[in-house]
Amino acid sequence: MEKAKRIILVCVATAILANCGTIGGIANGTGEVLEGVASDMRGVGGIVAR
Repeated sequence: MEKAKRIILVCVATAILANCGTIGGIANGTGEVLEGVASDMRGVGGIVAR
């Protein structure tokens, strides 16, 4: 029974956060960070390849 309450609480919290745009902001921020890391790795790869 405790596990069901926890699952319901997580679903409700996710719905509330999604409605105010927080989930979208977090996903967008994470994508930007990963894109920056990929760009840095390409730059390092270019230096090493010389």
